Amino acid sequence: AEGEKVGAAPPQRPMGKECAHYLSLSEIERADDVRFHAPLLQACAAERASLCADFPAGASQVLSCLLRHRTHRDTSPRCAARLLEHQQRRMADFRLDPTLTAACADDIVALCPDAPLGKGAVIACLIRKEA
Repeated sequence: AEGEKVGAAPPQRPMGKECAHYLSLSEIERADDVRFHAPLLQACAAERASLCADFPAGASQVLSCLLRHRTHRDTSPRCAARLLEHQQRRMADFRLDPTLTAACADDIVALCPDAPLGKGAVIACLIRKEA
């Protein structure tokens, strides 16, 4: 029924490992579609309409456009903060950046096979190998 809650969990209970794993996989699958980033989409609705209106909903270009305009004078502080948070998550896990993943797939396997996933280790490895 409307207004019902899924269930009350103890506030200190950490998320189960299996749930966290599948949530992470889900985030990777929807990484380039701004429609699946509700907080970002809500925070950046005006910017989406004014700065990125030329891109159809669901196109990965919407998210790219918003990220390109993160420091634009017409970007609200709330939107800029959400975009920065999104970029930081992408830097922590290369799989959240589909363009980087596609462009660097072979290099990741060849140059950074032992880099652990998450926490930016793969991207840090690639940056070290680039020099």
